[in-house]
Amino acid sequence: MRIKFGISPWHDWIAGVQIGTINNTSGKSYYSNYTAQAATLNVSGSYIISLSAGSSWTTYQENWRVWIDFNKDGVFQDPAERVLQVAVPAPPDGTEINPSSHTLNIPATAATGTTRMRISMKRGAYPSPCETLSYGEVEDYSVNIITGSASPVTLTMSALPLNCYGTTGTATVTASGGVSPYSYLWSNGQTVATATNLAAGTIPLLSRLHRAIWLWVRQLSYNPYN
Repeated sequence: MRIKFGISPWHDWIAGVQIGTINNTSGKSYYSNYTAQAATLNVSGSYIISLSAGSSWTTYQENWRVWIDFNKDGVFQDPAERVLQVAVPAPPDGTEINPSSHTLNIPATAATGTTRMRISMKRGAYPSPCETLSYGEVEDYSVNIITGSASPVTLTMSALPLNCYGTTGTATVTASGGVSPYSYLWSNGQTVATATNLAAGTIPLLSRLHRAIWLWVRQLSYNPYN
């Protein structure tokens, strides 16, 4: 398998990747091989993947692509192997870490077993599977693709009111059933079970199970003034 890399990672680089049980933070590098870290993904599943870009000072729009070698031939040339393509706008200059969350889908035709996942971030244009990047970075991970069924899922939501005025409220979702671990995505970008620093209002939650069942959870009516 040919490795691609960035030649100037000290300007902008991949600072973090989270999907399933992979939760990796990293520093400046041309290329990083993290294939010892693996996430278990289901055929026909949908997953939240969190990608973080690091910047020295000046920020740029970063173009991300993610590939999974579904046919295990050591390359990423099959169009179906590109599972994510997204451009993330530049945050204000001086932002050291810029996280973003996206949806990644595993096709029904994916072969089961362990294979490689490549994550590439490039400034100025979308990266190809194998190239030398002027600015950006490449990281490789492993995924274990499985099939199976999940038990019914139960979600319980609760909220803690504000202290009078401000943004001190919290909202928590507790998931059971399915196949853990679970992932969460609140409308304000938080990706944990308990969202914090909330103002009064309605807080939508999109909860994704590791079994790849997407649930649009009923909006939590969160108004401590009532």
